[in-house]
Amino acid sequence: MRTSLKALFKGTLKNGFALVGVYLLCFFCIIPLGVEVYVTTTFFLLSCLVFFVVACMRVSGYNRIQKLKHVYFFAGIPILMLVFASFLGMIRLPFLSGKGLVVGVHYDYHEWTPAETIYKDLEDIASRGFKLLRLNMLYLYLYDPRANMGFDTTDKLISKARSLGLEIYLVCCPWVLSENENEEDMKIVDEYAKQFGDSIRYYQLLNEIDNMRKFDGSYYMAGDIVGLMQRVKQRIQAHDSQATFTTSFTVLYTVRVDLIQEFGRINELVDMVGIDIYQSQGKILLPILLNQPPIGLRCLTGKEVIISELGSAETDNTKKTTYLQEGIDSAKRNGVPIVIIFSWNSDLYGVKETTLSVA
Repeated sequence: MRTSLKALFKGTLKNGFALVGVYLLCFFCIIPLGVEVYVTTTFFLLSCLVFFVVACMRVSGYNRIQKLKHVYFFAGIPILMLVFASFLGMIRLPFLSGKGLVVGVHYDYHEWTPAETIYKDLEDIASRGFKLLRLNMLYLYLYDPRANMGFDTTDKLISKARSLGLEIYLVCCPWVLSENENEEDMKIVDEYAKQFGDSIRYYQLLNEIDNMRKFDGSYYMAGDIVGLMQRVKQRIQAHDSQATFTTSFTVLYTVRVDLIQEFGRINELVDMVGIDIYQSQGKILLPILLNQPPIGLRCLTGKEVIISELGSAETDNTKKTTYLQEGIDSAKRNGVPIVIIFSWNSDLYGVKETTLSVA
């Protein structure tokens, strides 16, 4: 006996809604965990395929599958697998988010910044619960005959930060002042590693390497970038053999095919990689940038992925605080071990005047 098209449509619609409901429940329960999303999607499509095949059989008059319980039997297998995958995901969630998220902040200073200002800022940073201090290298002392004061200021800053329990994360970009890399530019890497190596926890090799531009505005080619990273790392390791290395990307890396092809060499140079996240990217793109095959950074590198910059140019401090807190929460749900807020005291992105606290 054939099943009428009307009855078939009503039954399929009813069962389809039930299936979609189960899928969405499981999907949103485990979306922060990344790869399980693709498992649930596969099971969902498999269930849809089973429903479609069964429907075609009933319309054609194939009488061996007439009762609804047979449909549930065939489609129920992938549904049960779907629920099981969600259950495993929920079990994994405490382990991922419970590894201990470290939240740091980028700090801008200059050779002439008064020590009293630095000390007060660092005390405020530590009191708000930040555990990591991200710094840029200072360059003036190489070019100004007056100054060892650049290192004097840095020495005071790092000593104070360490006394407050703040770990140091140093961004190494030594050729920002000259059009072509030269020995004078590279010498600053030697000096930092030699003088402060015992106090520096992480060295970031270059910054936003997918967006590095030359003085004429053109992008650095991937091979040049890897070569620069290698030379900086060698300089550091000559003085600090126990150094931990990272580098950072923007979302533009997803379209830099030449750079993606060099990830094998990049992976050999770093212990972890960073992604810089701004504005709505944090909530919308983070799971994709972490886990989406084949472009997710975890997929490409097999390394821990940190958020090397999390920032907002929002002028309303309340909205800025809300956005950054949501970004921190998203990072925690996604198993990100380190988040660095950009920044403490920059004009546009600073959080000094906000109520953001991670204590």
